[in-house]
Amino acid sequence: MRALKAITISIISLASLGGGFELNRLLTDNYLEENDVEWESVWILGEGQQNICSISHRKEGVKNNIDERGQITRNCFTSWAQNLKKNKESSKAEWIVRARSEDSVLGILGTETFYEDFFNKRRGDSSVSDNSNDDSEKITLQVLKEKCDYKEKTDKDSWINIKCSKPQATT
Repeated sequence: MRALKAITISIISLASLGGGFELNRLLTDNYLEENDVEWESVWILGEGQQNICSISHRKEGVKNNIDERGQITRNCFTSWAQNLKKNKESSKAEWIVRARSEDSVLGILGTETFYEDFFNKRRGDSSVSDNSNDDSEKITLQVLKEKCDYKEKTDKDSWINIKCSKPQATT
């Protein structure tokens, strides 16, 4: 009886002191391994209640949390994305990205559908291009560095972090 009690207390303690995250990972399929994430993109819309998330995972591929009708079908894929909050001072939409490399940032731009409206540019209006032969010019790293809060990787943080707020419409 004492052994059963000790095992029960050990399991409860493990779950409540940090092991719960590992137990959750084993019990649900909503968790993606953080080490295998190449990039992650979150659009925070409205009052911050709606987050549209995309992720590129080495094993799972590129995924997002919206269906064909544009409805949000689930929470974001990682705790980083789920814990993002909208800047209280801003009523505008925000786009927050983290990526392992500049090549990964370029990969994000290839999959995003909103950024052209977000930066008030059409594909053909982009003044800087990665490839001059590309008919569908895209917003580049340089544009992101100029218009957004762009933080390079550091020794403490192995991610490139980008945070963009939608510019005010000019009339």
